[in-house]
Amino acid sequence: MPAVAVSFAMGVLEPWMSGPAGGGAMMLWRADEQKPYALHYGMRSSTSLDVSRYPLSGEGKASDLFPWEAVVEDRNVTGATSVAVPGTVAGIAKAHERFGRMAWKDLLQPAIEFAKTGLHVDWYAALIIASSTRELAKDPDAARLFLDDGVWPKISGWTALSNMRLDQTKMAETLVHLAEAGASDFYRGDIAKGLVRDVTEKGGFLTEEDLASYEAEWQDPLVIPYRDALSGPFPN
Repeated sequence: MPAVAVSFAMGVLEPWMSGPAGGGAMMLWRADEQKPYALHYGMRSSTSLDVSRYPLSGEGKASDLFPWEAVVEDRNVTGATSVAVPGTVAGIAKAHERFGRMAWKDLLQPAIEFAKTGLHVDWYAALIIASSTRELAKDPDAARLFLDDGVWPKISGWTALSNMRLDQTKMAETLVHLAEAGASDFYRGDIAKGLVRDVTEKGGFLTEEDLASYEAEWQDPLVIPYRDALSGPFPN
């Protein structure tokens, strides 16, 4: 199932927008059945979340993708306090379980190889990293990966000759483990334990029970008629 390979590869090659610790949704159209499928695997709040830790700052709208009211120190937007229970791995695994033909282990190999090579810091990656330097510097692990000396954004120059790459060996190790142990390890195994430990040590809210109880959900696709051209979820 190409969607599995692509999802994990994106987490390596576009880490500012994608990754195993995120969430999302998937629409699938089965041509042989002439039928759509909808899969929801969005993030959700931890059962241990302390809402009182997120008071509004009174400074207007947050400078984020969504124009919600600003929270003190942007705790709901950046850092460990912004981490919710992730759904990506569960969702991708559920789709693979139902429709996949290739082995899970094989589908993770492209992402593993990309991570071993390391993300090329081209002009666009350098721009994205530079735009988030202040926030990245606040987390030692993020600073170690994305910044030089934990302070300066990685800038490799503006020509095609540079080959500066991020050191994503830890990501590669995690993906290798996930390929071997299976998706369930992300929610009930060593990866789950490590994720909970990292988030909680940095002040966030996440428990092993949160992960173990997470389930992606198949849902009925919405049917939206448009004039006389659509009688079902998709036109024929």
